[in-house]
Formats: sequence, structure tokens, C-alpha cells
Amino acid sequence: MRKYEAMFILRPDLSKEKFSELTKKIHDLITKHEGKVISSQVWSENRKLVYPIRSRGATKQKFDHGTYYLMYFMLSPQKLSDLKFDLNLTEEILRWLIIRRSE
Repeated sequence: MRKYEAMFILRPDLSKEKFSELTKKIHDLITKHEGKVISSQVWSENRKLVYPIRSRGATKQKFDHGTYYLMYFMLSPQKLSDLKFDLNLTEEILRWLIIRRSE
């Protein structure tokens, strides 16, 4: 298993309840692919984006603000592509980036 760092830009219009459901869903996706979440936190709430981002799914809204959510986790490299596929299907995530940690 390798260590990874992920930054998610989440929709800013989520209620606290929907936000906690979404973060739990992200955690569940990692554990579904036999990974382990090390830590996670909100990095910045309602932060202005450099350019508007269009949401995925049926609504296709444009957002100029987003909530940044930072996560550290461990996952097998073979399972990473499956996780990325599942993240792309989640409409409330506007953008995400996963990098490998060198620790």
C-alpha cells in the first residue's frame, strides 16, 4: 500500500448534512477499495475559484466558489484507477487531485 494525498473541491451550496454525507461517501469509497484513511479535514470553506467550474450531472451549474477538502490515505496502486472512476461519478465533487506521498 502507498500513501496518497487528495484535494477535493466540493460544491459550496451543500448543507452541513449533505456535506457530512459526501465526506462519509468519500471515506467509504476508499475503504471499499481496501484503502485506509489516515486523516481528513476541511482545508478552506467557500473559497473563490480562479475560474468558474461547471458541475457534472444533469444540472450543469457553474460555481465560482468551492469548499476544499484535504485527505491523506493509503491504497494499493492497483486499486487507484477504480477509486478515480468512482470519484468521477460523484456529482457533488467539482474537481479532485490525488498525488502520491513520498514518505
